[in-house]
Amino acid sequence: MKNPLDDLHQLIHSMTKSEKRLFKLSSSLQKGEKNYLKLFNAIAQQEKYDEQAICTTFKNENFIKHLAEGKKRLYQLIAKNLESFHYSTDTELKRFIHQAEIFYHKRLYKPCANILAKAKHIAYQQEKYLQLIEIIEWEQELEAAAHADLQKSKNDKKDIMKEKEVVLEKFVNEQKYKGIRYTLLKHHRLNDIARSEQEVKAYQKIINNDLCSREDKALSFNAKYDFYYIHSVFSYATGDLTGNYRYQKKLTDLFNKHPEQCLEQPKKYISSLANYSYICYLVKKHGECWTLIKKIREFPTRSIQIQILIFRTSYERELGLYLRTGEYHKGIQLIEAIEKGMQ
Repeated sequence: MKNPLDDLHQLIHSMTKSEKRLFKLSSSLQKGEKNYLKLFNAIAQQEKYDEQAICTTFKNENFIKHLAEGKKRLYQLIAKNLESFHYSTDTELKRFIHQAEIFYHKRLYKPCANILAKAKHIAYQQEKYLQLIEIIEWEQELEAAAHADLQKSKNDKKDIMKEKEVVLEKFVNEQKYKGIRYTLLKHHRLNDIARSEQEVKAYQKIINNDLCSREDKALSFNAKYDFYYIHSVFSYATGDLTGNYRYQKKLTDLFNKHPEQCLEQPKKYISSLANYSYICYLVKKHGECWTLIKKIREFPTRSIQIQILIFRTSYERELGLYLRTGEYHKGIQLIEAIEKGMQ
């Protein structure tokens, strides 16, 4: 049975150097005694969690008498700090919706409406349809409670209902494409490349769906992403490298048309560039492959996870390109840069 006391140890050891540095920096700005920071440092130094060693180290400290409570508080502080470090549109929208809820219950209807309007603008911009549904539902609640204050007309009420139907349609559309993508990826991971007509038919059965027939069936950025992704995996799995190249290019073009999504979904964007560059060197479009490798490395990000992804995928593609072109000496010359980057 898993020891629940290991959770804090696992959380601390999952943190990157930047995350630990930010946690200690934010802690240093707080007033008062910081026994939780002593506990943090002690657990961070343990390869395996040893509570007895912790108790021995701090046997003369008062806080050790309430270790379970201290560990719980430390866990919550780290989680909250990580949330601010990994800030995203989703967390921002959750914060706005929570603020709107507070204003609503305080009968501060106009500030509530302003917050909801701001949240709605961001949600539409980033195509966050699940959050949009919640925002619209709060607008409906607000209209019912503050009709006189906000002077909503009957047409406004109809517009809200119609707007909600459109948003729901797009959300459901996205979920259907996501379901097909997950099913296809699961099949591909279990069966890899189709090597017989029967195996090709198994892949065809998965994408034999009206939604996969035309790209205009996809109603949003994420739905279009899944449409192109589904066809790229299908074409690769069935040996159609030309088709794979075509759909990988469409994926990259989709991000180019929606630059805000490159920043909102950097992992998908970098992975799309990496997959596109991979098919480029398979079909001997080496110049295009080089352009994509440079584009991967030029992507601006402060995220440690994305920096690691950029480092790994760009060097994988560069080494793969040298292997394909027989320029082995150039690959050997990368060893020093790769070793330095891994430190």
